[in-house]
Amino acid sequence: MNLLTVFGVIILSGFLLAIVADAKSRKPEVRPRPKQVKLKSCTKSVCVDADAYENDDDDTEFVRGKGKGKGNGNGKGRRHNHSNNPEEKNQDPSLEEGDILPSIKRDGRGRFRRNAMAIDPYDDRWTGGKVPYIIRPEFTDEDKKVIQAAMEHIEMKTQTDATKCIEFVQRTTEISYLEIKKEAGCSSYVGNYWFLDAQPVNLDTYCIKYGPGVAVHEMLHALGFHHEHMRTDRDNYVTINFDNVNPERVKNFEKLADSHNYEPYDYASILHYSSDAFSKQLASGHTIEAKDSSKTDLIGQRLALSNKDIREIQKLYGCPVTPAVDPPVVDSFCTNEESDTLCTFVNLNEECWTALPITDDTRPDYEMTLWDYFKGTALQMDPSKLKPGTVGRFQMNGVPANTYCFAINYYMFGANGKLEVYVISSTGRELTVHTIQGPLPEDTWYFKYVTLLQADTFSVGLKGTMGTVGKMLIDDINLFTMPESGFCDDFMLDKRRR
Repeated sequence: MNLLTVFGVIILSGFLLAIVADAKSRKPEVRPRPKQVKLKSCTKSVCVDADAYENDDDDTEFVRGKGKGKGNGNGKGRRHNHSNNPEEKNQDPSLEEGDILPSIKRDGRGRFRRNAMAIDPYDDRWTGGKVPYIIRPEFTDEDKKVIQAAMEHIEMKTQTDATKCIEFVQRTTEISYLEIKKEAGCSSYVGNYWFLDAQPVNLDTYCIKYGPGVAVHEMLHALGFHHEHMRTDRDNYVTINFDNVNPERVKNFEKLADSHNYEPYDYASILHYSSDAFSKQLASGHTIEAKDSSKTDLIGQRLALSNKDIREIQKLYGCPVTPAVDPPVVDSFCTNEESDTLCTFVNLNEECWTALPITDDTRPDYEMTLWDYFKGTALQMDPSKLKPGTVGRFQMNGVPANTYCFAINYYMFGANGKLEVYVISSTGRELTVHTIQGPLPEDTWYFKYVTLLQADTFSVGLKGTMGTVGKMLIDDINLFTMPESGFCDDFMLDKRRR
């Protein structure tokens, strides 16, 4: 190679390096947002009192695109669907309303069918609100915890000050008592069948697996309540689409001839069936539709007693009534930016969750508040500074009892760590509500919301556990009171940013 050729190569190399350096120094154009990909449906996680259980309802998790966008793009998001309530799957055709054991005549007199029983000479309430019970030995210790949680929920929510309205007591010598059995299906009698001695409440494995809410539902029958949608005035509030009902289950929708209603109609009642209860195969629509269409997707919850449920129990048993007070609205929004004023979460491990300014050298090269390249700040767990197994917590304390949407954005591409949503009850019991295990397949941010329902003051947080490779990031953590629409979704969160 002659000297002229070498000189030319040097000049050309320097020219190319200058072009590369110049290109790197300039801010690139905002690239078009990649098509947002809907990931698999994920189980919705709910928390009831001190216990958290996952059911089969759909929830939303999807890949975030770069730049501003609309989340899942439909403007509505996934709504709650409670059609998997186990008592709605009962196969016994002799059951009334789907899960009520058939009425038994005594003294030639049939039982009245009332939403809440009126007081008569055959008073079927439990004396003084005390309900003796036994739990059959075929239940596991974990099963028994679910049943106990259901009883404690009813006791706690219906008491005023330190006075219990309903008290479940282990049977000693009482003649009339509940016998909680692991029989097929979920079922109970309505009220105190005092002449039966041992009165069955049937809770099979599926009923227990679903969580305390189903046991609460059945125990409310035993306390004296029929289903909410069986009230005589139900046609003013819901429409029963008999064309969509399984022909063998039509009788489950025959409303009561006489109902004694202590409270206005309650779409949120734990005694209301879901919108798709007892539907036939290939049904063209819901079996139950609210006259107010925004309520159709709310009915059928098995999470906790509603406020009206609580007051109805108190009124039926002659207890002091809890006043109707709207719980405080919570809206904690953590952006990790300097202008962040709405965040009430606390970084309990600042050496674990550290601020990461987003630059052209970071991965990822954008975060979820500003949604622009090389701007903003996120929280990270950095593998170069933390040992595998290190745990970092980001937590909010003193959250009032209510139903909440908990939305998180996270990045775990190539990171084999773990991110957990957890709650800590007022008694100090910690339970994991949802787990995200890395690594995730896309080099982008992910979004997830979790529905939380707590019957007492609690703490909620994110717990990151460092893996052996890769870093985890979180951003735009948002806990807010569930809106009246009854669903949490990305579209709502985007509107909140604007």
